[in-house]
Amino acid sequence: GFKERPGGVFGVEFDPFASDGAGDDSIAKRFVSYGKKHVKSWSLLGKTGEWVSRPMSFGAFGVQDVCSVAFLPPLSRERGFDGKNKGGNGNASLVTGHPDGSLLVWRDGRAVSKIERAHGKGARAVQPDGTVAWGGGVRAMRLRLGSTWSDGTLITGGADGVLTQWAVVDGTLAGKITEPVPLADRRAARAAASAGNA
Repeated sequence: GFKERPGGVFGVEFDPFASDGAGDDSIAKRFVSYGKKHVKSWSLLGKTGEWVSRPMSFGAFGVQDVCSVAFLPPLSRERGFDGKNKGGNGNASLVTGHPDGSLLVWRDGRAVSKIERAHGKGARAVQPDGTVAWGGGVRAMRLRLGSTWSDGTLITGGADGVLTQWAVVDGTLAGKITEPVPLADRRAARAAASAGNA
Protein backbone atom coordinates (compact mmCIF):
# COMPACT_ATOMS: atom_id res chain seq x y z
CA GLY A 1 0.00 0.00 0.00
CA PHE A 2 0.87 3.67 -0.05
CA LYS A 3 2.23 5.20 3.18
CA GLU A 4 1.74 1.91 5.07
CA ARG A 5 -1.98 1.67 4.29
CA PRO A 6 -3.13 -1.50 2.58
CA GLY A 7 -3.72 -0.72 -1.06
CA GLY A 8 -6.90 -1.85 -2.80
CA VAL A 9 -5.96 -4.17 -5.66
CA PHE A 10 -7.96 -3.55 -8.86
CA GLY A 11 -6.24 -6.26 -10.90
CA VAL A 12 -3.17 -8.26 -11.90
CA GLU A 13 -1.54 -8.75 -15.29
CA PHE A 14 1.03 -11.41 -16.19
CA ASP A 15 4.01 -10.42 -18.34
CA PRO A 16 3.74 -12.47 -21.56
CA PHE A 17 7.32 -11.52 -22.48
CA ALA A 18 9.06 -12.65 -19.27
CA SER A 19 11.53 -15.52 -19.44
CA ASP A 20 14.11 -16.89 -17.04
CA GLY A 21 16.50 -17.61 -19.91
CA ALA A 22 16.38 -21.34 -19.12
CA GLY A 23 13.93 -22.13 -21.91
CA ASP A 24 10.99 -23.04 -19.64
CA ASP A 25 8.31 -20.55 -20.61
CA SER A 26 5.39 -22.70 -19.46
CA ILE A 27 5.25 -20.81 -16.15
CA ALA A 28 4.85 -17.03 -16.09
CA LYS A 29 7.86 -15.47 -14.38
CA ARG A 30 6.47 -12.03 -13.62
CA PHE A 31 3.24 -10.10 -13.08
CA VAL A 32 2.18 -6.71 -11.79
CA SER A 33 -0.56 -5.89 -9.32
CA TYR A 34 -2.20 -2.49 -9.53
CA GLY A 35 -4.91 -0.44 -7.90
CA LYS A 36 -5.34 2.19 -5.21
CA LYS A 37 -2.18 4.32 -5.30
CA HIS A 38 0.09 1.48 -6.35
CA VAL A 39 1.65 -0.68 -9.01
CA LYS A 40 4.03 -3.48 -7.96
CA SER A 41 6.16 -5.89 -9.93
CA TRP A 42 6.15 -9.51 -8.72
CA SER A 43 8.84 -12.03 -9.71
CA LEU A 44 8.97 -15.77 -9.16
CA LEU A 45 12.05 -16.97 -7.30
CA GLY A 46 13.11 -20.15 -9.08
CA LYS A 47 14.74 -21.88 -6.10
CA THR A 48 11.93 -21.33 -3.58
CA GLY A 49 8.91 -20.90 -5.83
CA GLU A 50 7.93 -17.77 -3.87
CA TRP A 51 6.62 -14.54 -5.37
CA VAL A 52 8.58 -11.47 -4.31
CA SER A 53 7.20 -7.95 -4.81
CA ARG A 54 9.04 -4.82 -5.77
CA PRO A 55 7.32 -1.42 -5.66
CA MET A 56 7.56 0.63 -8.82
CA SER A 57 8.26 4.37 -8.73
CA PHE A 58 5.81 6.98 -10.03
CA GLY A 59 8.66 9.50 -9.71
CA ALA A 60 7.87 13.06 -10.78
CA PHE A 61 4.35 12.03 -11.90
CA GLY A 62 3.19 11.45 -8.33
CA VAL A 63 1.54 8.42 -6.77
CA GLN A 64 -1.93 7.79 -8.21
CA ASP A 65 -4.55 5.11 -8.68
CA VAL A 66 -3.99 2.68 -11.54
CA CYS A 67 -7.09 1.40 -13.39
CA SER A 68 -5.52 -0.73 -16.14
CA VAL A 69 -2.18 -2.19 -17.27
CA ALA A 70 -0.65 -3.69 -20.41
CA PHE A 71 2.89 -4.97 -20.89
CA LEU A 72 4.85 -3.70 -23.86
CA PRO A 73 7.22 -5.93 -25.81
CA PRO A 74 10.87 -5.66 -24.75
CA LEU A 75 13.11 -3.33 -26.70
CA SER A 76 15.01 -5.10 -29.49
CA ARG A 77 18.28 -4.83 -27.53
CA GLU A 78 16.66 -6.63 -24.54
CA ARG A 79 15.25 -9.60 -26.48
CA GLY A 80 16.66 -13.06 -26.91
CA PHE A 81 16.34 -15.12 -30.08
CA ASP A 82 12.85 -16.21 -29.03
CA GLY A 83 11.61 -12.61 -28.65
CA LYS A 84 11.32 -12.90 -24.87
CA ASN A 85 13.08 -10.76 -22.25
CA LYS A 86 16.59 -12.05 -21.70
CA GLY A 87 17.03 -13.25 -18.14
CA GLY A 88 13.59 -12.27 -16.79
CA ASN A 89 15.25 -9.35 -15.03
CA GLY A 90 12.06 -7.79 -13.66
CA ASN A 91 12.52 -4.63 -15.74
CA ALA A 92 8.93 -4.55 -16.90
CA SER A 93 8.06 -2.24 -19.77
CA LEU A 94 4.41 -1.38 -19.46
CA VAL A 95 1.68 1.19 -19.84
CA THR A 96 -0.74 2.08 -17.05
CA GLY A 97 -4.12 3.83 -17.33
CA HIS A 98 -5.32 6.32 -14.71
CA PRO A 99 -8.61 7.84 -13.49
CA ASP A 100 -7.66 11.29 -14.82
CA GLY A 101 -7.54 9.85 -18.37
CA SER A 102 -3.75 9.79 -18.65
CA LEU A 103 -1.33 7.00 -19.56
CA LEU A 104 2.06 6.43 -17.95
CA VAL A 105 4.83 4.54 -19.76
CA TRP A 106 7.20 2.56 -17.51
CA ARG A 107 10.75 1.26 -17.99
CA ASP A 108 12.99 -0.45 -15.48
CA GLY A 109 10.48 -0.14 -12.65
CA ARG A 110 9.77 3.59 -12.93
CA ALA A 111 7.43 5.87 -14.85
CA VAL A 112 9.34 7.63 -17.62
CA SER A 113 6.69 9.50 -19.63
CA LYS A 114 3.08 10.61 -19.46
CA ILE A 115 0.41 11.02 -22.11
CA GLU A 116 -2.19 13.52 -20.92
CA ARG A 117 -5.85 13.30 -21.95
CA ALA A 118 -5.69 9.85 -23.56
CA HIS A 119 -9.31 9.59 -22.35
CA GLY A 120 -11.83 11.79 -20.53
CA LYS A 121 -11.46 12.42 -16.78
CA GLY A 122 -15.02 11.85 -15.67
CA ALA A 123 -16.50 13.29 -12.49
CA ARG A 124 -14.20 14.86 -9.87
CA ALA A 125 -14.38 13.58 -6.28
CA VAL A 126 -12.37 14.36 -3.15
CA GLN A 127 -11.23 11.26 -1.24
CA PRO A 128 -11.31 10.99 2.59
CA ASP A 129 -7.54 11.58 2.65
CA GLY A 130 -8.01 14.86 0.74
CA THR A 131 -6.68 13.70 -2.62
CA VAL A 132 -8.63 14.36 -5.80
CA ALA A 133 -9.96 11.36 -7.73
CA TRP A 134 -11.71 11.10 -11.09
CA GLY A 135 -14.62 8.83 -11.98
CA GLY A 136 -13.57 8.24 -15.57
CA GLY A 137 -10.20 7.39 -16.94
CA VAL A 138 -8.56 4.56 -18.80
CA ARG A 139 -10.45 1.44 -17.73
CA ALA A 140 -9.12 -1.19 -20.14
CA MET A 141 -6.23 -1.88 -22.47
CA ARG A 142 -5.00 -4.76 -24.57
CA LEU A 143 -1.88 -5.25 -26.69
CA ARG A 144 -2.06 -6.99 -30.05
CA LEU A 145 1.34 -7.96 -31.42
CA GLY A 146 2.20 -7.24 -35.02
CA SER A 147 4.32 -9.36 -37.33
CA THR A 148 7.38 -8.96 -35.09
CA TRP A 149 7.88 -9.36 -31.34
CA SER A 150 8.50 -5.65 -30.88
CA ASP A 151 5.66 -4.02 -32.85
CA GLY A 152 1.91 -3.99 -32.48
CA THR A 153 -1.17 -2.04 -31.50
CA LEU A 154 -2.32 -1.05 -28.03
CA ILE A 155 -6.06 -0.41 -27.72
CA THR A 156 -7.24 1.62 -24.74
CA GLY A 157 -10.82 2.01 -23.58
CA GLY A 158 -12.09 4.71 -21.28
CA ALA A 159 -15.05 5.36 -19.03
CA ASP A 160 -15.73 8.15 -21.53
CA GLY A 161 -17.01 5.48 -23.96
CA VAL A 162 -14.07 5.89 -26.36
CA LEU A 163 -11.58 3.42 -27.87
CA THR A 164 -8.16 4.60 -29.07
CA GLN A 165 -5.47 2.69 -30.98
CA TRP A 166 -1.79 3.40 -30.24
CA ALA A 167 1.20 2.29 -32.32
CA VAL A 168 3.84 0.20 -30.54
CA VAL A 169 7.22 0.34 -32.32
CA ASP A 170 10.29 -1.49 -30.98
CA GLY A 171 8.63 -1.92 -27.60
CA THR A 172 7.77 1.77 -27.26
CA LEU A 173 4.40 3.54 -27.33
CA ALA A 174 4.87 5.64 -30.48
CA GLY A 175 1.59 7.57 -30.70
CA LYS A 176 -2.03 7.39 -31.82
CA ILE A 177 -2.88 5.40 -34.91
CA THR A 178 -6.46 6.62 -35.14
CA GLU A 179 -8.51 9.34 -33.62
CA PRO A 180 -10.62 8.13 -30.68
CA VAL A 181 -13.77 6.25 -31.67
CA PRO A 182 -16.83 6.94 -29.48
CA LEU A 183 -18.73 3.70 -28.97
CA ALA A 184 -22.08 5.48 -28.67
CA ASP A 185 -21.72 6.97 -32.16
CA ARG A 186 -20.98 3.53 -33.65
CA ARG A 187 -24.04 2.01 -31.97
CA ALA A 188 -26.25 4.86 -33.22
CA ALA A 189 -24.87 4.48 -36.75
CA ARG A 190 -25.48 0.71 -36.70
CA ALA A 191 -29.00 1.21 -35.35
CA ALA A 192 -29.75 3.76 -38.06
CA ALA A 193 -28.35 1.42 -40.75
CA SER A 194 -30.41 -1.48 -39.39
CA ALA A 195 -33.57 0.65 -39.32
CA GLY A 196 -32.95 1.66 -42.93
CA ASN A 197 -32.60 -1.98 -44.02
CA ALA A 198 -35.86 -3.06 -42.36
